[in-house]
Amino acid sequence: MLRVLRPGGVFVMTFSNRWFPTKAIQLWSELHEFERVGMITQCLQHAGFSGLQTFSSRGWPRPKSDAHAGETALSDPVYATWGYKPVE
Repeated sequence: MLRVLRPGGVFVMTFSNRWFPTKAIQLWSELHEFERVGMITQCLQHAGFSGLQTFSSRGWPRPKSDAHAGETALSDPVYATWGYKPVE
């Protein structure tokens, strides 16, 4: 991502706590969801991104129109981590 972004460009990674064990690396299953935010942030830092920031949003009521409305009262949380390609 860093290679293809323009200087100052932003890369945003968003995810939830809903995932499929057969499609994730083993480490993902061993981490708490907040530790996953830290792992993604570290990956961006290691890749050379700057101005790293994170965001989490949870506790929102699940809309009645949601296909999973009868399963849980709250929507899945959303996490985001982003960083900028340094300006050369």
